[in-house]
Amino acid sequence: MSKKRNRRKVTQGAPNSLPSSAGVESESMPKLKHTIHPERKDDDKLTVSPKLDESRWRPSEKWSVWISGITGIFVVAAAIIYGFQLQEMRKSTDASTKASSIAERAVGVAEKSLQASIDSSRIDQRAWVGIKDITLLPLEEGKPLIAQIRISNSGRTFAREVRIPGMLIFDASKIETDEAIKTAITHYQNKPPAIMGVIFPNGEILQPCIVEGSINSASIEAILADKLNVYIIGEIQYLDVFGQHHTTTFFSRYFPLLRTFQFQAKHNEAD
Repeated sequence: MSKKRNRRKVTQGAPNSLPSSAGVESESMPKLKHTIHPERKDDDKLTVSPKLDESRWRPSEKWSVWISGITGIFVVAAAIIYGFQLQEMRKSTDASTKASSIAERAVGVAEKSLQASIDSSRIDQRAWVGIKDITLLPLEEGKPLIAQIRISNSGRTFAREVRIPGMLIFDASKIETDEAIKTAITHYQNKPPAIMGVIFPNGEILQPCIVEGSINSASIEAILADKLNVYIIGEIQYLDVFGQHHTTTFFSRYFPLLRTFQFQAKHNEAD
């Protein structure tokens, strides 16, 4: 009877417990914690995996994390510094472009200033040829009408290749309109000019202007009575020492009461 009771006691224990002999051995073995995965439903089979403590890292792993973090910080800092440098480079490039533009404009202004200085010097040193006065020679019956033009150079250098196309006109009608002046200009330009050559600084040259044919007493009386108008019209062409071409135009009328020629409002210009 006692043997049966002992068997029953053993049998009534926990189903996973071992007999006493095995129980002694189990006490000396380390106990393992088991995790049961309920998703697997095999017949009375359980999947058991040991639960590891992941909170503990090895020293090499910690150093690797620290190095990675520090490297990332340096990369971000380098990117920020590069961004600032790039911005400064752009500012410097813009400033350089503006400085270059300002320099180009300064060069242009300097060139214009230099050219203006050269032109001013040429104007100051060039020849200036014009009409000083015009005189009508005494009127004589049976002789041509003659006016004498005094040409002077008021510049500081000589004038060369001086040419004077011009003509003396006497007519009952007045030459006042633009059309009449243009007609007179066309007439004298078709005539061969008088060639004077060179006029030196402060030099003067007398150039006669003669009406072809002779005048009679009636024409002389009409001129003196201011009934017959006497005009002289023409231009002076010359080159200065710098090789620049210049033209001086003249248009004058004789007034018998004053016994002199007076320049008119038009066709009296010099360049």
